[in-house]
Amino acid sequence: MEGSARKLSEEQVRDLITQYFDTYNAADWELVGTRFYNEDVLFEAPEYEFTGREKTIDFFKRVHLKLKETMTALRILTDGQYVAVRILVELNALEDFPDFHVRPLTKGEIISFEIGVFYEIKDEKISHVKLYRFRN
Repeated sequence: MEGSARKLSEEQVRDLITQYFDTYNAADWELVGTRFYNEDVLFEAPEYEFTGREKTIDFFKRVHLKLKETMTALRILTDGQYVAVRILVELNALEDFPDFHVRPLTKGEIISFEIGVFYEIKDEKISHVKLYRFRN
């Protein structure tokens, strides 16, 4: 995807990603969508892919009815437009989730694992997300 001509500084990108994680961890899905995603964001993961802010936020809302997710950035690398982040993910199952795409979860179960995510920033918002999960 082509990015905007104006790149953010590395510090601005780190601030943007940190604010994004704080908002995501607070499960403020409307703000995640409007503040951090372009309307036509492309979201890619091993098990699913969709285009659009609304579809992305709808997915988050559905999944997070059954679990609490906390993402912690372990390392952020950026050139101002492209961002690579190594992330520690902790999932706390709020109810049984037998068809969860990572693996079946039972209520009260807590798991953690690392993922790598590449973001593309366009017009100071996330325009492309490509997620990779490390083998645990």
